[in-house]
Amino acid sequence: MKKSVILLLGFVIIAVYLVSAGIGNAFSQDISRDPTEFAPYGEPLGRTSPKTVNVTLFAHERTGTIDAGSDEVVGTADDITYNAMTFGSSSDPETGRIPGPFIRVLEGDTINVTLNNSLGNETHSIDFHAIKGYKGGMTKLTADAGDTVTATFKLLHPGLYVYHCAADGVIANIATHIANGMWGMILVEPQKGGKYFRGDVKKADKEFYIMQCEFYLDGDPGLTSTYTPGNYAFDLLGKGLAEHPDYVVFNGRAGVSRSTIASSAPPVSIDVNLGDNVIIYFGNMGPSLISGTHMIGEIWDREYEEGDVLSPPRNNIETSTVPPASTVIWAFKPLVKESEGGANVLVDHAIFRVAKGAFGLMHVLP
Repeated sequence: MKKSVILLLGFVIIAVYLVSAGIGNAFSQDISRDPTEFAPYGEPLGRTSPKTVNVTLFAHERTGTIDAGSDEVVGTADDITYNAMTFGSSSDPETGRIPGPFIRVLEGDTINVTLNNSLGNETHSIDFHAIKGYKGGMTKLTADAGDTVTATFKLLHPGLYVYHCAADGVIANIATHIANGMWGMILVEPQKGGKYFRGDVKKADKEFYIMQCEFYLDGDPGLTSTYTPGNYAFDLLGKGLAEHPDYVVFNGRAGVSRSTIASSAPPVSIDVNLGDNVIIYFGNMGPSLISGTHMIGEIWDREYEEGDVLSPPRNNIETSTVPPASTVIWAFKPLVKESEGGANVLVDHAIFRVAKGAFGLMHVLP
């Protein structure tokens, strides 16, 4: 009797450890960022004069679900989990999601960026594509495991840009950290120019934050009858170099499971009202594939190609071409409610990628 109690206690202790560490398929964590989440650094500015902005990003290395499986529930034994790297806004691992925090500033702002790597086991850094010189800030924002660094920059070039970890500057490590999910977007709003974009932002009823990426697994997750749930890591030398991803997803998790090739808890499922003025900030971090992004049942009324917020937008766009490490902004007004036309579906129209997870939903409510 005593032996069975001791064994039971031992299993409980192991289970508690696995939960706290985020290790193991049955205790996976949700690493997908909600597309409506803009806090704490990405909320509307409500100002027209530059100021100093403070941003702290924490490096997190955590295991999370990238495929919720046939039960459509994140955190069960049916999941495909992955050893990810993420940026968060605090030391709480729950803030470390894919993509990283959305950052919004004004042209002319001074930004104080702190990279906190106190929880990391590897060297991490930040390359902001919005910063000229300093390798995008990386030469000033590289932190070894356990370290914290701060650097200051002035943001002078309006647009929507990506940022990402550049590790220690070694190409293989840069590729690995990008492939593992360590990236996000920064919007530099124009102070005076860009009247079309500023007009869209001013009248926006809803804004959303969506990024596409690929996962290259060091094993075969299988398909339908051979679906193999479990934990996987990045395959650099095999699938990575060959540019053959197992998954192509929005916001860090497949919207279609390989277990069923059917919708499975898509992390991008957004609600809008009929006639809303909607903005989607979209980025493709790759690391390899060009996205042909399309919303089935919708036309982008205005498209700000490659995040260019100063030029007049393109009009009435069906599909956007978004290269790796690039962005686009869509402004549109939904005119048909879901009860009449069905849900709108966000896809990469390289259509077989839908079976690999590139699937999201937009519900147009009355």
